[in-house]
Amino acid sequence: MRALEVAHKLYETLPGATVSLRIIEQNLLKAHWLPSSIKTILNLVSTNSRMDGYERIVSTPVEEHIKDMTRQDSFACVAMFESGHLNVDPSRLTEVIALCYENSIFVAEILLRDPSVDMSTLGLAHMVGNVGHAGLVFMVSPIEPRVRPAQHDPSLIDHIKYDNSVVDKLRGTSLHLSFTTWKMPLDWETTGEIDQEVFLLESVVSVQDKGAWVADIDVLEREREGIGTLTFTCGGLDPHFPADADAVSLDTWEELLDPPPCVGIFGAKDNWAARLAAVSILIQQGRHHIAIIVDGDRVCWRCLKETYAEPEPHFPQVLIY
Repeated sequence: MRALEVAHKLYETLPGATVSLRIIEQNLLKAHWLPSSIKTILNLVSTNSRMDGYERIVSTPVEEHIKDMTRQDSFACVAMFESGHLNVDPSRLTEVIALCYENSIFVAEILLRDPSVDMSTLGLAHMVGNVGHAGLVFMVSPIEPRVRPAQHDPSLIDHIKYDNSVVDKLRGTSLHLSFTTWKMPLDWETTGEIDQEVFLLESVVSVQDKGAWVADIDVLEREREGIGTLTFTCGGLDPHFPADADAVSLDTWEELLDPPPCVGIFGAKDNWAARLAAVSILIQQGRHHIAIIVDGDRVCWRCLKETYAEPEPHFPQVLIY
């Protein structure tokens, strides 16, 4: 029953999603998607230890079990309840960003939220739709997403000195999903037999600026790379960038792709798509020393300077407003 409660809690966050009645034929205690807090206890050999473990499972609030579920666990759980029988090993789903079955699409929220949001609070989102492929389809990003090379054209780059403005300069940014021809059946039972019911489908999330292609992004890189987020709660906010710190505004994608030799301020206030795209592109380029300002209306540059003062002054390469 605890396993069913966990699935119920997950589906409470997926309004409109349905389940197959075939699920009643499954032994949920053998499900690969069970959170580690339950799975570890089920793997205990000693009968006495297992009985103590069962009591621990029941006494632990279901919300705590849910916290132990990874993105992969959640996708595997949905795959089982949507199909009624598929027991996919979550370890096979490390690169999955979305799942499609019949007329339902389940998307990892990391693809739909501002990059400043705490990833531990993100799960899956449900939407009605279909990608035009039969069976259960797990969507994965390309291994090496492409990024438009910098054009090194002075007429396209201003890199003007940052003027303390807090605006969104990237309103023309949009994200688009497309599919390549790469599609592979997934051996979901780990039997070595090819199953034509479950597939991996290479899916490209591209960034466009007013219709012009900028880059393809892998949003899951953010799970693997720690990105700093900045929130200011001090009483004496200082809205002026330090006079002794060199910084320029990055107001276009070309200015981000062709980085300045000093701190770059990427202005995309309240534009989650542009902020997500910028973080993903910078990580893919190997530019990891970046930080995201959570609330652009509350910035204290004095506190920011103190944050990056030790062991020596080292402002991030890019600050995403």
